[in-house]
Amino acid sequence: MSNITFIKLIELKNQKEYLTMFTIRPFQKTDTDYEAIAVVRNAIWPDDLFSVDELRYQYEIVDPKYFYKRFVVTMDEQIVAFADCHEVWWSYSAGKYRIKIQVQPDYERYELTSRLYEHLMLILQE
Repeated sequence: MSNITFIKLIELKNQKEYLTMFTIRPFQKTDTDYEAIAVVRNAIWPDDLFSVDELRYQYEIVDPKYFYKRFVVTMDEQIVAFADCHEVWWSYSAGKYRIKIQVQPDYERYELTSRLYEHLMLILQE
């Protein structure tokens, strides 16, 4: 699957506008990606912090017979959001999927949740 890039017009309080570019790409099982999603997740859930090792374990124990995809959103090569889309292995039913989207709080205003959701819906239709 190739990366998807989109441009967002940002309006600042001082009436200036600028364009910023975001890219949705598949998650890579690298230390860099795991560290980045830990930062995003822990910014959202500061009372329930996860280590990189805990996040890696959660992702890698998934039985490969079930559909499971993870994507990240980058801005200036920094991961600012991620999303999981998978079959619900603990309560399997054909055609039943779980979607979880997490956006770093500082980036919530950029409509990344809706972009990720649209992307995941396209993946599920394939």
